[in-house]
Amino acid sequence: MGFLGSLFRTGKLNADLEQQALARALIDSVEHNRGFAKEEVFKILARNRWSRSEQRNRLAHAASMSKISRADLYPRITELAKDLYSV
Repeated sequence: MGFLGSLFRTGKLNADLEQQALARALIDSVEHNRGFAKEEVFKILARNRWSRSEQRNRLAHAASMSKISRADLYPRITELAKDLYSV
């Protein structure tokens, strides 16, 4: 995928309501250290029936989205996203 294609995909993901919900769930999981928030991440992934590679891309993108609103939590959110993908 070229540069313009990746920009289009990024914009499309940023506008996707499920992607936004995934980013919020990751932030909530880290911010409040609540187990049920992790369950919300799994529900979002299951509800959308994304492939493993799409889940990886979505989790990575959700983590990067969180950097804008919660840069202070970004390192922990990134680690959580990696951990959740490996489950």
